[in-house]
Amino acid sequence: MSIVEQIIDRACRDPEFAARLRRDPVGAASSAGDTVSMDELTAALGIVGASEVELTEALDARVSHSTLIPPSNSVLMGRTGAGGYPDPDD
Repeated sequence: MSIVEQIIDRACRDPEFAARLRRDPVGAASSAGDTVSMDELTAALGIVGASEVELTEALDARVSHSTLIPPSNSVLMGRTGAGGYPDPDD
């Protein structure tokens, strides 16, 4: 799991961490694992040269997007085939 995935995953599960991520993205990211620089974070997000505000906005958008993705109806209904896709026989 990449550092960005670790950060997003933790922010989705931990509101206090998400709040810290908004205030201090580099410090929060470093507390989630290895020490990470702003350059490493912006490169991992594909926004090289971004400001801290832009980094915060990009991370916030990723967290928001991750928490808004609803499970598919087939999973909710318990009808899945190979690979989690709906079973064509249903």
